[in-house]
Amino acid sequence: MAVSTRTRRIPPSRSSIQAEERLRLIELIYAAAVAPHLWSRFTDELSLCLGDAVVLFHLRFPRVGSVDARAVATGLSDDSTELYATHFSERDPLLPWVQSLRPGSVVSLHELVRPAELEASAFYREWMRPFNLLPNGVTAALILKDDDAILSLLRVFRRWGGADFRAQSLQVLQELTPHLQRALVVNEELARTEKTRIAAATALERMPIAMITVNARLRVVATNEAARRILSDADGLSLHHDGVRARLRADDQVLREALQQAVFGGRRAVLRLNRHSSRRALLVKVEPADNALHMATLYLSDPDRNAPILLQDLQQLFRLTVMEARMVLALIDGQRVDEAAARMRVTIQTARSYLKQIFAKTGTSRQSELVRLIMSSPLPMP
Repeated sequence: MAVSTRTRRIPPSRSSIQAEERLRLIELIYAAAVAPHLWSRFTDELSLCLGDAVVLFHLRFPRVGSVDARAVATGLSDDSTELYATHFSERDPLLPWVQSLRPGSVVSLHELVRPAELEASAFYREWMRPFNLLPNGVTAALILKDDDAILSLLRVFRRWGGADFRAQSLQVLQELTPHLQRALVVNEELARTEKTRIAAATALERMPIAMITVNARLRVVATNEAARRILSDADGLSLHHDGVRARLRADDQVLREALQQAVFGGRRAVLRLNRHSSRRALLVKVEPADNALHMATLYLSDPDRNAPILLQDLQQLFRLTVMEARMVLALIDGQRVDEAAARMRVTIQTARSYLKQIFAKTGTSRQSELVRLIMSSPLPMP
């Protein structure tokens, strides 16, 4: 569980909280909605407003088997907060009452659970009392629920010797709870969006086709792993201070014109970029990426660099034997049947028998059709 805590001595509670302090708390709530590290600032400020209060805010309440619980606290050590999540959340006698509440409810729990009953519990003796938390000074705000399960819970505890802020904390939490509900929904939406973005970026990174996106000044703004390999070779295409440049002047002029037409004219183009080495030319397609932002993407293929295909993947996808899968890999490498037979140390007749079985299992009838099927499948992806 992710835990962030603050422990400090704070001035005694005052009789009322000023409007400026409430506004500051609300500002922090919405700031934390987009910058979650600020939740610890919020618990600090809330503790400050309520005097020497202990604030425990479960942004995501711990559940059995869950690994994504998150909490911030002021006035509790890391160990005590972690101990609650891993051990005492299941033994907390206050939770059944909280679970029965509607989202947005704010209560003083001593009105629901008698202090004597709480003091008799292992939860009080082993968790609350060691940290000097009073049994009759707990105010709770149930922020969010999922069916009957608590999603988010904010609690304020009174210390032994601390000011009695129960009425004050009720009023403050009642004012803050609607803002906390909205902020946590935004938190979750942003978290889901970020996870989706990361998943999409990871997928683009793994694509076997190289992709380079440029802006209106033809400067590179994004690449994937395959593109970075090509650029690092600097063979046919390289990265310069003014963007990507082709090796030959004639190729470079065609490339720059194609990029300009894609960025500002919305036109696509295909071209070949010759290389310094004896390797075959890079094959390039230029596409408009975003007309409003004036961006374009280059899709590049290196005919001399194929992504490796795993033997076991071939076997699993087409139900091939090991020898049949080895035969397919040899054909993809451009070998003839007799060359593949020699490579696998079998007779040509045996190799042809493998090929016949491969055709039947893949629904193909020619070697060219087989190779096209394999290379258009997800198998060449790294």
